[in-house]
Order: sequence, then C-alpha cells, then structure tokens
Amino acid sequence: MIADFTEDEKTLLHGKASSFADKYKCSKGYVNKIISGQRHINSELSKNIYSDLKTLVELLKPKSQNK
Repeated sequence: MIADFTEDEKTLLHGKASSFADKYKCSKGYVNKIISGQRHINSELSKNIYSDLKTLVELLKPKSQNK
C-alpha cells in the first residue's frame, strides 16, 4: 500500500515530518517519503506513521472539506 494523500493534504502536512521523525525515532526523509507516496506502507513503523498522518490531516482539514 502507498499513501494516497491529495496535494491539499500534502500541503497541510508540509513541515510536520520532523515532529513525526522525532516521535517515531526515524529520519525526516522516511516520513516525507511516506507523505509523498514514495515509500510502501508495509512495516509496523510505516503503518503507525501513516495512521497518525491521516489523523492529523483530519484535524487540520477545514470543516468544509471534511466528509
């Protein structure tokens, strides 16, 4: 599986990779690859990061875009 963030969601996540990298003790590049869809989400670490990224997107997304 690969992350399916829209361009708007990627914009919302811009600059957040270092916080996730600190939380999960991985590189900022690793998190950015998940966000951009360049990294398969198949390890426990990538699944946890992806789950938290999706949660953050839902929190940051303007109400008119939430479904």
